[in-house]
Amino acid sequence: MAERLGNGLKAIPGADLLHAVEANILFRRLPQPAIDQLLAEGFTFYHHRWERGVCRFVTSFSTTEHDVDALLEAVRRLTI
Repeated sequence: MAERLGNGLKAIPGADLLHAVEANILFRRLPQPAIDQLLAEGFTFYHHRWERGVCRFVTSFSTTEHDVDALLEAVRRLTI
């Protein structure tokens, strides 16, 4: 699911890739309004622990395609 999420985020302008996907953790830079709205919509992730706009997304064995696709659709809607 991390690879699916990484590939999906790479395709969205404004969701900048910070590191290659090597495991289940992805770091992306997003615009602040997108971060605020994702949080308001119920998505949970760490942000601003490294620098402003940097978000850490983590997948697990329980992460589904639906979970990933819902996040990708929200990021796409909020950054394009």
